[in-house]
Amino acid sequence: HSAFFGGISACYVAKKYNIPFVLTEHSSLKYAKYVKKSYIEYIIDTYNKADKLIAVGNGLKEEMENYTKNPIVVINNIIDFSVFNDNFVSSTWENDTINLFSLSYLVEEKGMDRLIEAFNEAFKGKNIRLTIGGDGPLKPKLEEMTRKYNLENQVKFLGALSRQEVAREMG
Repeated sequence: HSAFFGGISACYVAKKYNIPFVLTEHSSLKYAKYVKKSYIEYIIDTYNKADKLIAVGNGLKEEMENYTKNPIVVINNIIDFSVFNDNFVSSTWENDTINLFSLSYLVEEKGMDRLIEAFNEAFKGKNIRLTIGGDGPLKPKLEEMTRKYNLENQVKFLGALSRQEVAREMG
């Protein structure tokens, strides 16, 4: 599911035992904070040796094309629309507000800090609420930003969510 780092090992095993190797990349090499420069050559080698290379979005595909001549197929992350109810209204906030929802693994490269800054500038004091689902190492910093900007009544953190809870929040 990613060349960083299991994909590198999977590629080695696949080639050693003559097993087809399909890599679905979910992570950006361009924005990866924890990838050492010395790993990049192994990641690129893995892209080049994949029998089939998949990206989960067009932007990621365009980035990956800078590292490999291997053809890249885009298969977006799958959404099970059957879990959504068109008539459902989220009960997380009052029904007379505009509700925004963002779901992410809370790490710097996802830009959630910029989301809170933009929310503060555009919507502070307005009848608009932001619910953030997900967990990660940046969560304490994001919660502190919310307190700093006095957004506690407008921004809510839910932590990690099940698929059903995500569907409920997305209403």
